[in-house]
Amino acid sequence: SLWTAWLSLQLQLQLCLSSDAHLRHRAPKPIKPDPRITTNQFNRTASFRQNFCDLQQLISRGDLELKHALRYRSIRPIFLNTTEEFMNFRPDGSVDESNPGLYFVLMDELARRGGFTWKESFALDGRVIEGKSYTDLLVWHTDTYDVSVSWWLGLSSRSELGVSFPKGFYDASIIIIGNTNDPSSLITRFNFFSWSAPFGLGVWLFLVATLILTAFIYMLLEESDWRTYSVAIFCDKVFIYLYKAFLAFCGHVDINAQTKAGGLVSISLSFFALLMLSSYTANLVGFLVQQKIETNSNIQTVEDIVNAGLTMCILGDSAKHQVIKQSFPNSVLHEVPTEKDVFVALNKGLCNYAITAASAWEEFERSDEINSKCNLFRVGKVFRNYEAGFASKVDVGNYCTSLLKEVLHLHLLQMSEDGFLRNAWENYLEDRRSNSCSTNTESENETKLVLDNVGSVFIVHYVLLFIAVIIGCVGSFYNTRIQPDLRQSFYESVRSKEQRELEHHILKSQQEFASIKMKLDAMTSILKEGHDNLENKEGKVSLHHKSMAEDVLVLLNASTSKI
Repeated sequence: SLWTAWLSLQLQLQLCLSSDAHLRHRAPKPIKPDPRITTNQFNRTASFRQNFCDLQQLISRGDLELKHALRYRSIRPIFLNTTEEFMNFRPDGSVDESNPGLYFVLMDELARRGGFTWKESFALDGRVIEGKSYTDLLVWHTDTYDVSVSWWLGLSSRSELGVSFPKGFYDASIIIIGNTNDPSSLITRFNFFSWSAPFGLGVWLFLVATLILTAFIYMLLEESDWRTYSVAIFCDKVFIYLYKAFLAFCGHVDINAQTKAGGLVSISLSFFALLMLSSYTANLVGFLVQQKIETNSNIQTVEDIVNAGLTMCILGDSAKHQVIKQSFPNSVLHEVPTEKDVFVALNKGLCNYAITAASAWEEFERSDEINSKCNLFRVGKVFRNYEAGFASKVDVGNYCTSLLKEVLHLHLLQMSEDGFLRNAWENYLEDRRSNSCSTNTESENETKLVLDNVGSVFIVHYVLLFIAVIIGCVGSFYNTRIQPDLRQSFYESVRSKEQRELEHHILKSQQEFASIKMKLDAMTSILKEGHDNLENKEGKVSLHHKSMAEDVLVLLNASTSKI
């Protein structure tokens, strides 16, 4: 349509004009707040918001992508500079471009991704005037400018006032900070279980279970006839092997294996005990050498502080102040004008504890000015989780400022996903570091050895135990099933040559005797037949001859039976 073509031509003309201006002004121009859009706080007669409805129409018709909606446009942000921590200026009031500060780094990256500009038209604001809250200041910012650049907490009460919040970059979770110099926040007490500190609970449980399992496996592999033991003897054996397994962890290995599988278990247990004992000893030394002062177990939450009647330092008229007062109307609060003053007041003893944001603690923990003696420490868990960042007005019809919020939200999400926000914050923290407290204040849970640290030692030991069990099972099967058959086959295969020749000679002799027996049988038959014929022909044989014939027959029969 003609309207679309006209808008496209206008965008191209603005690009050309900006390019011509860049060519005309080759020398870098100092970046300073624009006095044309600078006014007093809470001046309701001035508004510097721009109209983005033309871009909204293009997006609605599908002629323009959301991520490119602000391309070639200039936006008008206002920066809240309360402590000059996120912005750096030169003495002449211009931005220090060599180290501009976190706010300018984030805005430059948003401008690069979105294709818009902001440095020629931004305003700067300071602390809220007396009698007004930061919520009042936030509403005025978003009513007057396109976007307010600060770490605004996205409370529901603020959204009800018509303020919208894109993706945050600042961890504004409410936490408690204590001071070691304050007697109410410290207590030195005897801890009976301090010896268990080097290992986490999971490691201790796995360690005990592993030693018990190893003892049983070792006993079953070494005591092959354990099934024949009485109950009393079996229990005595179990106790002995458990005693040896736990003694090995203490550094005294007294195991004399009698089998190959038992020897493998012995080696594995010795190596496992060596690694675990070394890890325990090294970590225990770290716990004993490092002097740790334990926080009072009675103070872990804001409610504990309120119930104890103790005082908390907090940023006055802030969102944190609002949340604490709504949750605990009877709380005793010492209000200060800036986040930095919260820690200063805590160090001066003006309060017992400080209420601050998690990211603020990350920043000031590293500050030598605030925490030079590393006397500040975090107490308990997060009271309430919040994310903070930029803010703009909810407007979908008059100026369509909600489109600006959606574009910023899209690019901030992408910056979070690709790690830009985290890297920018870490770089900022390192630039601000002036002590080493944050590197030496690891929590006890972070210094404990957990299964992620020593899990591989357990795995190696379990693998060797499994191999030992396989060896033991194979050996038992071999001794009971295979070895007897192999022994018989071996005896048959190694019989001497003389034995085989003797058997052959015996067989041959038997055959010869059988042949002789056959001949004797034939001779006996012939003699008997001759005797019968003689008796029949002559009638009567003398008794003397008959007796001789019978003697010969008896002798032949006896010889045949012996053969």
